Amino acid sequence: TMSRHKALSLQLPSALLNLLLSAWSLALFGGIAYESFKLYQDERTGPALSCSTSRRRGRKGGLFFWTYIYYLSKYYELIDTIFLELKKKPLEFVHVFHHSVVISMVYSWVTS
Repeated sequence: TMSRHKALSLQLPSALLNLLLSAWSLALFGGIAYESFKLYQDERTGPALSCSTSRRRGRKGGLFFWTYIYYLSKYYELIDTIFLELKKKPLEFVHVFHHSVVISMVYSWVTS
């Protein structure tokens, strides 16, 4: 079992994970901002980004693409949970709750 093993440092892998997640978040922000602006320009209305508009567009287009990439990123973010386990750090309730709720929430976005 893991309890017999020594805790790992994982400083470099953690730093690389955080660097990649930061770059990924920046790309997501840029992509979503760009696609949102394009959608607003196309529709020329305030409610252009509402759920009713996105439902009419269906599961296609740039905004859906970036939302799906965001959904996939939530699984990548679970690596930090694995790192916490390998470092022998306690898993806080809020950490586990956050990951499980956010994955479920974003899944509902991409499947609705």
